[in-house]
Amino acid sequence: MKAKTAKMYFGSAALSEFLGDRPINTLQDGKFAENMTFADTLRIVWIALKEGARKAGEPFTLTFEQVCDMVDENPDLPNQAMEVFIKSASGGKEGNATPGN
Repeated sequence: MKAKTAKMYFGSAALSEFLGDRPINTLQDGKFAENMTFADTLRIVWIALKEGARKAGEPFTLTFEQVCDMVDENPDLPNQAMEVFIKSASGGKEGNATPGN
């Protein structure tokens, strides 16, 4: 897969999709990272890429499994998505990532 830059975004819609029925204080209790699963991390990557494409007005056709394959090819992708997620939690919402190698 040829490397390309993809916009990541984690705003209110992404946060709502990620949290689902969990209360917002799930993020505010200071223990969120301790209780986060690898599946949570992969969902954050997928949602951030999906929302980045939506905000950029671009189609997003990647399945969750394809995004997981991208993580296999670029193990730093979850860290990049988490940086966007953390920025979102502190007021900023945008970032970039380079999926693939």
